[in-house]
Amino acid sequence: MRDVAPRTGRAASALLVCALLLSIGVGKGCSCNPNTIGGGGDDGGNSDAITGGALSVTPAEVTLDVTAGAPGPTQVYMVKTGDGTDVTAQSSLSLDDPSLGSFAGSILTTTNTRGGTSRVRAIFQQQSGFATLHVRLHAGITDTCPGCPAFPKDGTPPCPASRAPALLYPPDKALLPPNMNVIQTQFDQATGNTLFEVDFHNDVTDIRVETRCSAIMDSRGLATNGCAYDLTQVVWDFISQTNRGGAPVTITVRATDAAGSCIATSAARTLRFASQDIRGGLYYWQSVVLGGVQGKTGGIYRYDFGLRGQMPETYLAPSQGLSRCIGCHFLSRDGLKMSYGSDDADADDEYADLHGASIDVAKKTAQGGTLPPGFQAFSPDHKLLLATQGRSTETNFLLFDGNTGAAATPAKVSTAPGRGTQPDWSADGKSIVYVQPSKFIAS
Repeated sequence: MRDVAPRTGRAASALLVCALLLSIGVGKGCSCNPNTIGGGGDDGGNSDAITGGALSVTPAEVTLDVTAGAPGPTQVYMVKTGDGTDVTAQSSLSLDDPSLGSFAGSILTTTNTRGGTSRVRAIFQQQSGFATLHVRLHAGITDTCPGCPAFPKDGTPPCPASRAPALLYPPDKALLPPNMNVIQTQFDQATGNTLFEVDFHNDVTDIRVETRCSAIMDSRGLATNGCAYDLTQVVWDFISQTNRGGAPVTITVRATDAAGSCIATSAARTLRFASQDIRGGLYYWQSVVLGGVQGKTGGIYRYDFGLRGQMPETYLAPSQGLSRCIGCHFLSRDGLKMSYGSDDADADDEYADLHGASIDVAKKTAQGGTLPPGFQAFSPDHKLLLATQGRSTETNFLLFDGNTGAAATPAKVSTAPGRGTQPDWSADGKSIVYVQPSKFIAS
């Protein structure tokens, strides 16, 4: 089980959850920025273009192509009033997204590190007007493939279909926070291919990464036909910042042989980036090895989200002198409180050995008495803790004080006529959702 909770230093402070690598719409904390115009496209024909206002700003829509590291192109704008009077020199011009470039008078100079779409705003006296700017970022990344020949140019004949690589990861339509900073693409190399290009593309993105096959090993240490490419920070920034809250990015893998005589192309997948970052710590459980016996104990680990190359931090685990196996855990929405279950380290499944507890996350100190082992859920303000009764056939949940661990008043929440399990609290604290087993019979 994995939980994301914001942290201040080592203490959690506020919860922000974003759907990671799920093929679903944008979730809370990951919605598209209303100030960003998504998409992009060629001049004059893009449905995302927004123009208007009392002033006429021209060009009304334009796409500027930027090559990473090269000087940014410039664009001259003109502003006129409704009667056609040229007021460019008296107008103030700016971009809604200043990271795409800056104005010197009526001349825009774009950035050379990212692409995207933005309104161009003009203000003259009490009047305003706006146009649409698309910046398309191009980058050919070859430092991931030292000594490699140039990948064949576009227009090279296609290879036979049997040579096409298969993109395996990330999953199609995945949604990522822009500050995740690390992800791996994985693909089956097919046969006869020796050089690959991982492409990220949409109307404002053209990033091409040349690479050899970095073999993916199986659990026995044997090579598979799979290859992996880990996005560098530079490539991640190009893609994520250009498309923050924007249109989907298409991923394809292209392959060729030693002669570069043809190009084989995988089926495409898409990737989206949320408009907002995730700030916080990621908590998760994993089994650990203690005394040379696998699976005998486990612990809870965490790391600060969005930091590249870090190692997990032990939160609750046998390495801290604990004699019990730490397992399932439930984090409050504000990240300040946690409940967890523990078992003795004998690797059996005896329910009588299970115990529950709640703790202060920052201090790692236990609160109050023992909780019944099972499923728990904190209210949004963590003032109450709801717990299932795993040993009983009673048709109710137990309520505890989220700050002290003591029994609350009232002490029970009825689930009659059936037994309830796996509860969760609504964000407004007014409702509880839970699972009711269909074969349960109250005694």
